[in-house]
Amino acid sequence: MTRRSPTPSGPRPAGKHSHYLAAGTLEAGIRWATRQWAERLQRAGLPCRYREWIGGHDGFWWDQHLPAALAWLLAPP
Repeated sequence: MTRRSPTPSGPRPAGKHSHYLAAGTLEAGIRWATRQWAERLQRAGLPCRYREWIGGHDGFWWDQHLPAALAWLLAPP
């Protein structure tokens, strides 16, 4: 299986708090709750990026997702 790093895509609306949410398939309860949270934020019109991957939260996860999350969150709208 090849894992690839998530990349930021699409502009964020100005003046709204942004949320980057992610969960792995090995995190059943957290994955469900995180997905529900992301859907509610999106329905409310708030900038939200949600990512899922095969795995859990470990060092590899942080290496792959934290840079992409920060790039998206800190990019100018």
